[in-house]
Amino acid sequence: MTVGFGLMFSDLLGANINPLAMGVAWASLFSPGMLALTYAFRSWFGQIRFTEA
Repeated sequence: MTVGFGLMFSDLLGANINPLAMGVAWASLFSPGMLALTYAFRSWFGQIRFTEA
């Protein structure tokens, strides 16, 4: 949805944005956020065990 709205907005303004570049930019922002969310979810429910040295 974010890529689609971004492309529709660029068409509205007459900007010429490469859809591949838009997808790469979206993936570079989405991936770390999804990894952080997954890690936080797993640590919240105790699936990640911290060892004590």
